Formats: sequence, structure tokens, C-alpha cells
Amino acid sequence: MFLWIDTQYLRGVPNTLIIMKDKVKSGGGGAVYGLGFIGAAVYYIGHATTFWFGVWGFVKALLWPAFLVYDALMFMGAAQ
Repeated sequence: MFLWIDTQYLRGVPNTLIIMKDKVKSGGGGAVYGLGFIGAAVYYIGHATTFWFGVWGFVKALLWPAFLVYDALMFMGAAQ
């Protein structure tokens, strides 16, 4: 939603486009991703045998939803 505010209300500030954010009705996805990140980081880094495998494990922990969706699509035969 966009709202134009006239300069008479802002006293000398030029016309400004203000983007109003809608209220968040549910926000549990961030917590799920955060817990998934922590769990994946512990798993991947804990199973790393070298420093660089630990770094790769951290990257995989950041991107675990993409790996999950890719593997699910491969299982269903959609991504071949």
C-alpha cells in the first residue's frame, strides 16, 4: 500500500513516497527456519572431518530448505 504525504504536513520535506507494511498475522516461519538452521549446522559441522568440510557444512546449513525441496522433487520424479 502506497501513501503520498503532502509537504504541508512535513514542513519543508519534499513529497515522499511512504510504503506502509501490513500487519503480520503469523510469523512462525522464521522460528522454524532458525531452529532448522541450528540443527543443520550442528549436524553438518559435527560430521565434518576437515575445516573446509565444516565451512561447507555451514553453507549447507544456510541452504537446507533448497536441499530439502530438491530431494523431495527428485523423490517424486519431478526434477530429472
